[in-house]
Amino acid sequence: LVEQDHAGLQEEGAGDRVVILSAASTRLRRADGSTSEAVAFRVRDTGPGVPAAVRERVFNPFFTTRRTGTGLGLAIVHRIVDAHGGAVSIRNLEGSGERGAVVELVFPSGGPAGQTSSGELGTVEARLAQEARAQSVGGAAA
Repeated sequence: LVEQDHAGLQEEGAGDRVVILSAASTRLRRADGSTSEAVAFRVRDTGPGVPAAVRERVFNPFFTTRRTGTGLGLAIVHRIVDAHGGAVSIRNLEGSGERGAVVELVFPSGGPAGQTSSGELGTVEARLAQEARAQSVGGAAA
């Protein structure tokens, strides 16, 4: 995420923008409405924020706003966080007198509800790579 943020700031001619990393205890709300203890990791910058149209699609595979790149970085982040029973979001700092965007990754403190092996996470990356190859040759992903 830090690399994504840094690259985006460089591409925009960022000037004196800052990237801030933080971690904090929080609560994770699950789809069934229950909550659990969690840890939130935040990557924040002092740039102009992320337009609403981009925020809606930023975690979709193959979506990019850059001239180069595959558009897979944040899609992979989303899938890995999801595989660990967590949540990822992006929002702009608004109404606080500050500028910038915040990407937040929240993981359950005790690990995922259904433990995911590192091998299974590798299959997520393999699947995304397979989809990228199929897309680049005009075929359909298997």
